[in-house]
Amino acid sequence: MSDPSLATVRARRVELAKLRAAIDDEDKELEVAERALTRLAASKGDLSHSQPEPARLPGLPGRPPATHKELVTAVLRVSPEPWLSSPAELRAEIERTHGVNIKPTSFQPLISDLKKKGVVVRDRQRIALAERIRQGQTAEAPR
Repeated sequence: MSDPSLATVRARRVELAKLRAAIDDEDKELEVAERALTRLAASKGDLSHSQPEPARLPGLPGRPPATHKELVTAVLRVSPEPWLSSPAELRAEIERTHGVNIKPTSFQPLISDLKKKGVVVRDRQRIALAERIRQGQTAEAPR
């Protein structure tokens, strides 16, 4: 027979997993909206609202900024085209959309590690999120 406290802990963990999934979904939606609004403001010349505060996960006050890995995957996930032309473009897009400047000496090893782990894929200079390529979100094959 299970210990009632163990069952309570397990039930709470299931609840938390559902909440995390809901937060992640909302964050993805907000990220797309933020990016669209940033581009709209930039195209109209109104840059007063185009520099967002450093990325924070919504609904979690006091949580530190997102990790560099989260920033890389977030930008690659919502980019209009699955492939960005280079890691430099990716780094610039992270800074533009999230206000976070990742030093090149930190960024290059991060990209290498993410490639090794299968999170991102490279094609010469181009870079993409592996899951977008696997899901066939592009008809464009690597060059």
